[in-house]
Amino acid sequence: MFLFIVVGLLLYSVATAADYEKCCAWKSSLYLNNSTFECKVDNNTRLTFLSEKYDYISKNTDGYCVDGAKDFTLYNIKNNVIAKSKVIQEYFPKCCPLNYKFDTIKHYCVFQKPQNQQFIESKYIKIGLPQCHFIVDHKINSTEDYKIEEDGIHLKQNNSRFRTKNYCVEETTDNKFMVRVCQEKDDICKSTRCIRKCCPDGQSFVGGNSCMDTYDKGVDLAHNPNIMDPTVNFSILTFRGECKEINIWKQDRYNFSLDDNGTVKWVQTVTNTTQVESFANSTFCIEYVQGAPVSSNITNGYNLFKCKEKPASEGSAGTTPEDGINKFNATIWAKVASIIFLTITIIIYFITNEVRNVFGKVLVNYCLSILILFSLLLYNTWYGTDLPHFTCVIFGYTLIYFSTSLFTWMNVCCFDIWYNIGWSTSISERGQTRRNIKKMLLYLLYGWGVPLFLIILILIFNQTNALPLAIHPFIGFRKCYLDNTLPDNYASIVFKEVPHLMLEIINTVLFIKTIIYCIKVKNEINRMNDTSASIRSRMTKVFYS
Repeated sequence: MFLFIVVGLLLYSVATAADYEKCCAWKSSLYLNNSTFECKVDNNTRLTFLSEKYDYISKNTDGYCVDGAKDFTLYNIKNNVIAKSKVIQEYFPKCCPLNYKFDTIKHYCVFQKPQNQQFIESKYIKIGLPQCHFIVDHKINSTEDYKIEEDGIHLKQNNSRFRTKNYCVEETTDNKFMVRVCQEKDDICKSTRCIRKCCPDGQSFVGGNSCMDTYDKGVDLAHNPNIMDPTVNFSILTFRGECKEINIWKQDRYNFSLDDNGTVKWVQTVTNTTQVESFANSTFCIEYVQGAPVSSNITNGYNLFKCKEKPASEGSAGTTPEDGINKFNATIWAKVASIIFLTITIIIYFITNEVRNVFGKVLVNYCLSILILFSLLLYNTWYGTDLPHFTCVIFGYTLIYFSTSLFTWMNVCCFDIWYNIGWSTSISERGQTRRNIKKMLLYLLYGWGVPLFLIILILIFNQTNALPLAIHPFIGFRKCYLDNTLPDNYASIVFKEVPHLMLEIINTVLFIKTIIYCIKVKNEINRMNDTSASIRSRMTKVFYS
């Protein structure tokens, strides 16, 4: 009987993990590396310990210790071999790091001197709510107004309960308490203003568009005078998926305001168009930026961004993020392969001296236009989102030029084939040389000149207000190309799709005419062969008759 009691007490102590030390040193976590556990410096973990006993592994003694990067885990050390024992489910969800309080107005953590933290009911503490899409704050007066239960927390003031892992508790700067709760339903936005953060809770942009733990940035609405009542309480939204692309909305291009109902109104300074939408339903977000690269033209501090969100289940059923990565890589390598083979084709044409004839020169120009276009697209895939504004505009015009030249040189190829087949005449070699030079000059003027004319046309209309806003071309406005995302603007159709379609129609007509001519020639040859065979047959009959 005594033996069962001893074993029971040992098992209970292991299960509760009440007084175990931290396995690794402060700000280090235990990671599995090639079947062996080892301590590594970890500045991103949200797990902390309310204890001064650290680095149990360095004692080189057998026993148990607790550590982990994502979950508190009990480890068994025996003969310097570390083995995972179990995950500890009992921890205290604290909103801010140790020795921080929560600012209810600016929604961030404020560092204060070490204080009495008796409200923390466990030595194992998990910081923040990093995976929340929708965060609602419940302000309470004291620890008597809530009760932490086995499966969650009970708020007495409104008799509501929230499950474990869906809430955190924090002392506020006015010496009260805040319970922050994860919710999936955003119906509260109908009665409370909702503000969207670009990064998860407790994080902000550091060194670019990378979200990293900062805790002390939050959402300070007082940074912009166009936001009404910045001190009024609001709830925080974050994006469910990841952003495909995120762009800063600069004040020299957009003027925006936010009222106390959460309605955002923004005006495009160039087009002078106005749009009004709910902040909760839009893809706008506010975020603090620090350490922004100089080349990004983004100022440190709070900024408004526009996110092209990538849903968590983007694509067809069964599609995984790896499928998207594989498709992205396949597109890149397809362009790389095309560039390589186009380069080889051009080199071979020069080596074999095929460029002596007109069609060889035409084909080299056609391959050159595709080669440059694919190179630009490949560059855009890797660096297109990081270009300064002026470079972005130049890049956009260059893309339009070479994408149009592809169609014009294809046009020249089709015309040259049709012309040589249908209009070949017998002239002297000297006359043919002069004629080929003249024809090639006309081809060059057309193949490279028509895209240049289109670029000049777009540039003139872009810099002037000669056209209505419905067809006014915008380049480098939201992206480094003709913008097709602006509402009620069809410039992309007018200056890109229509010219390309017209050139493609001409190519199709020339192709059909060439095929018809080839069929006629084939029929004529067959008719002549039949006539010749008939004559030979009659002559044979006369000879033998």
